[in-house]
Amino acid sequence: RNQDLFTDFVKELSEALRANGLTVSIDVTIPGGSLNWSQVYDRKAIEPHVDYFAVMTYDEHWGSSPKSGSVASLRWVERGIQRTLESIPSEKILLGLPFYTRLWEEERQPNGRINVSSKAYGMDKIMEILEENNAQITWDETTGQYYSQFIVDNKTYRVWLEEERSLALKSSLIEKYNLAGFAAWRKDFEKDEVWLSLYEVVK
Repeated sequence: RNQDLFTDFVKELSEALRANGLTVSIDVTIPGGSLNWSQVYDRKAIEPHVDYFAVMTYDEHWGSSPKSGSVASLRWVERGIQRTLESIPSEKILLGLPFYTRLWEEERQPNGRINVSSKAYGMDKIMEILEENNAQITWDETTGQYYSQFIVDNKTYRVWLEEERSLALKSSLIEKYNLAGFAAWRKDFEKDEVWLSLYEVVK
C-alpha cells in the first residue's frame, strides 16, 4: 500500500516538475529482499515518471552492520546494477558512487563475542587516521579496493578504502552496461584526484 502511495507521489511531483522544464531524478536502492529498504520502490511503475534513477550502489556493509566489510565492493556493485537492469532501462541509470568509507572497530568481549561498530569518513580524513597509526595499506583484488587494519588498545580497526583507483574500477561499469552516468554521495568527502580519475573513465 505504501509502495503505491509513493509511486503516486512521484507521479504527481514529476508532472509538476516537468511542467516547469525540469529534469527529474530519484535515488533508489539496488533491488533486494528488505521490505523497508528495497521493496518500497515499484521501479517499473516509477520508471515512466522520472528521467534518471540514481542507484545507491553502496552500504553493502551499513553503519550498524554486525560484520565489518566494504561499503561497496566491485562485484557487489556490479550484481546490484545487473539486478537493477531487470526493471530499469540502462539509459536511465546513474551509477551511485561512495565518496566515503567506514572505519570499523572490533572489540572482543570476555564471552568471546566481538562487538562491531563503525564511523564514516571522507577520503582525506581516513588517510590521516591510517598515517597516524602507521597502518599498512594493501590492494585487495576481491573487493577492488585498498584495505588496511591496525590495533589500538586491544581493538582492531579495519577499513576498505574508496579512492581514485577503486572508483575508476566501479565507473568502468558505466560503459560496460551503457549506463547514463554516475552520481555520488557525498560532495566534499572526495579528493581532487577522484575527479580526474572519473573524467578519464566517463569522458
